[in-house]
Amino acid sequence: MMFIRGLNGSYLVACSIFNTLYQENIAPCHFYGGINENTATYLQKISDNVILKNKSNWLINTYNIHSDFSFLIKGTNIYLQNKSNNYDSLSWNINNEYRTNESSPTHNFTSTGDKSITLTTYKNGCSESVTKTIQISSLDINEVNEINFYYYPNPTTDLLYLETKKKLPIKFSIIDLNGKIIIPERTLEKNYIDTRSLNSGIYILLLNQENITTKIKLIKSENGQ
Repeated sequence: MMFIRGLNGSYLVACSIFNTLYQENIAPCHFYGGINENTATYLQKISDNVILKNKSNWLINTYNIHSDFSFLIKGTNIYLQNKSNNYDSLSWNINNEYRTNESSPTHNFTSTGDKSITLTTYKNGCSESVTKTIQISSLDINEVNEINFYYYPNPTTDLLYLETKKKLPIKFSIIDLNGKIIIPERTLEKNYIDTRSLNSGIYILLLNQENITTKIKLIKSENGQ
């Protein structure tokens, strides 16, 4: 076995790190790090041949797999949407109740409460998992107290108008399907909500009146359809 010490050894380590991070040849590189050109070129080629020739045996995330998903909850049903990149296959573990290899499955829970969803993607012996915890309630997001509000148009392109049976203050906020706050809670000062800052997609509109929260599925569209 050959051992390279000192500056030459440090240069070889730097070359191997470059190969690993960028997954490409370092040669030809004209930065020699204080050693002579012939030695630097020799070490670059050693690193390229040893590191990159054995990619299939790497135990790191060779192909930059990225696991991600979004979801829509309607009552006790969940609709999952795979948004992963750079993978060959995948598997879902839905709260240890249901496992599937479908790309975007649906599932009906038989109980309420916190549920854990794990998506794992695979490629060339590598894998990456992402887990999200969701809250399942017994009612559809459009069922809770929605009768107290009238809203239009939905889908909307700009302004969503709201009318309420009770002439009392309303606070509202908007979250995405992952629970991320898009518009923080604020008081509704007019009879509409301006949605022009939202990208097209599905959101959850939370309306709070008399400490009672109503959840409404809000669809933002570019053309109102």
